[in-house]
Amino acid sequence: MPILVAHFGPDRHIHRYENTPESELSLMRYDAQSRPDCCPVCGSFRIAEYLYGFVIPSKEIDRRCRAGKIILAGCVRGPDDPRWRCNACRADIHDTYPDPD
Repeated sequence: MPILVAHFGPDRHIHRYENTPESELSLMRYDAQSRPDCCPVCGSFRIAEYLYGFVIPSKEIDRRCRAGKIILAGCVRGPDDPRWRCNACRADIHDTYPDPD
């Protein structure tokens, strides 16, 4: 099964390959250059950021986790790990890196 990719454009709206059926949206990989305003799958505005690395517990970290702003994700971030997640439908959103010139 091929991996389909959708990108958020400079207008912060999702741009996907043409002729992609709605039923395949959940199978797609979603990429964004910056934190998306809404989820590309369900349209929710509840987007959390994965926090990687060794995190020292604090009241602020606890407050942001409980509020759904961040998700503790482990110590090491791999090249294919997501950066954001929709709190409504749990879709992962990956960040893109500019191509080196």
